[in-house]
Amino acid sequence: MPGDEDAPATIAHEIGHTLGWEILMDSAGLASFKCSVNPAPDGFSGKDMDTGEPTSCKAGRVALEGTSSTLIPAEQHPYEIDGRGVLGNMGCYMGSGGRMAQWWTTQDAYDHLFNQFVPISDSAGSRRSSPQRLIEYYGYISKQNVVTLEPWHSFESTEIVSDSQGKYMVVALDNKGEILAGSALDVKFYVLSNPPMEIDTAPFEGAIRFPEGTVKFQIRNGSAILKEVAVSANAPMLTLTDAPSNPDGQYTIKWIGSDADGDKLSYTIEYNPDVSYADSEWVVLAADIDQAQWKEDFSQLPGGNHAKIRVTVSDGILTGYAESAEFTVPVKAPEVFIYDPEWGFAYSEDEDILLEAEAFDLQDEWLPDDKLEWISDIGNKSGSTVIGKGSDLIADDLKPGIHTITLRATNSAGKRTVSKGIMLSVGNKLDAPVLSVSVSGTTATASWSSVANAKYKFLYRFDLSADYASSDVGNMTSIPSVALPEGMILYVAVQAYNDSALSNLSNVGYISIPISLLNVGTVGSDLKIGISCAQYQGNQYQFDLNHSSFDSLRWNMDISSFKQIQNSPTACLAVGNDFKLNLSAGYAGST
Repeated sequence: MPGDEDAPATIAHEIGHTLGWEILMDSAGLASFKCSVNPAPDGFSGKDMDTGEPTSCKAGRVALEGTSSTLIPAEQHPYEIDGRGVLGNMGCYMGSGGRMAQWWTTQDAYDHLFNQFVPISDSAGSRRSSPQRLIEYYGYISKQNVVTLEPWHSFESTEIVSDSQGKYMVVALDNKGEILAGSALDVKFYVLSNPPMEIDTAPFEGAIRFPEGTVKFQIRNGSAILKEVAVSANAPMLTLTDAPSNPDGQYTIKWIGSDADGDKLSYTIEYNPDVSYADSEWVVLAADIDQAQWKEDFSQLPGGNHAKIRVTVSDGILTGYAESAEFTVPVKAPEVFIYDPEWGFAYSEDEDILLEAEAFDLQDEWLPDDKLEWISDIGNKSGSTVIGKGSDLIADDLKPGIHTITLRATNSAGKRTVSKGIMLSVGNKLDAPVLSVSVSGTTATASWSSVANAKYKFLYRFDLSADYASSDVGNMTSIPSVALPEGMILYVAVQAYNDSALSNLSNVGYISIPISLLNVGTVGSDLKIGISCAQYQGNQYQFDLNHSSFDSLRWNMDISSFKQIQNSPTACLAVGNDFKLNLSAGYAGST
């Protein structure tokens, strides 16, 4: 998130949600708490994260002054390594109302995070000696007790699944109405958004034992039966009619499903690149489709010599499946991501140079450091063109000159990929040009300071995450005024060079061409508006819908409450954590 000074705290905040910490918004009660994990300040009220009921914490925590956040007192010695060092009073990043520089982690949050990384032992005692039949259930419950079900899937597993009790339950019953198994449903009519939001319909999912003799399942709210699902007398059957042999590209898998009870059937298609490996996993290609075929592009899947396809059919409760014979899918080479050097493109001799890259492989996933080799076309002072290994490398012994640096990644099958090259200058250094850009209407102009004995490359990209494209402009120190399309966004820079040296990049220039009118739909249709940063003009966006020469329905969006993100090269708009549009309609009569 370039230019977003709040990004570090925002990322930590969102990770906290995934670990079950509270969302704390303000002292007026707009909050969700989990007091047993990361207590909010005493006196703050909100909803219990587990039950949704009103609650407040009584753990003796207090708020950081001026914020809605738990205080981390200086006496607990908050300390930033390789940064500010010893810190004063700080606030928990799960709160709000403060500055980025005030956020830190509480001892409660740290302890909980630390415990998440304790290895879980998969001992023999955690599994059954023989498999049992289970069923995975999925569905939705509304506040009005209306239940909607997704297809369920039965299977056998040695996993231990125990019965449980709760307000909402799914139960398995025999033909006498006796309960054979029961599982409490985790139903929450709110979502842990920022701020927390109530919902009318809540999802549920889980697994329950599926004992012999089960004739039906029920969804219950206390003693009330909300939904009943009968277990058919016959399980569905499936036959693969067209399975891949040695695919390398798109292939259509076909099958025939049947059910003696006439139930509606759904299908799930899975792929395993290596069934000879005991711990291999099946990858879901498609789930719960109703057609008896699936087109898959095997050029995008992990390769292997012992691959299989498995298709599972479900009647909503009972399942059947068929597997293909083993086949071969070509092993893929890794994909390499090499990043522009964070410390620049021009260095003095023996100066440290930080090189960063990653490599992902469909078979091996993220490749380890010993599979990543950095290559220089000139090499280092030891005479080797392999200048080091690893995703991060600090090189300090490169020969003087202009280097083309690449990363060579090799997977476990011996497949190699060499990255695009980045050019670095070691020894002689050129000054970086100073860039100036201006926009007038749809016309943009760029110019830069001159550097002695140098030519220039003009670099541009449409997105900060994309690579620069470049154009050699020779001795020019400006780009003539050029008309650009409405809505275009460009990030531009300039680099000086000669036969023996490069400069670092100039400052980045931002070019944004405004849009005068957006045609976003017609009256009565779904209104979907995509607004880029370039389109900010004053206090309003104006949209004309279903316009004709006689009348028009005009939508006006008041954005006076929006603010520009600080320290950003773009004019993006933000309010809170969500982009919200308030639209008002005005009618202009016939002319």
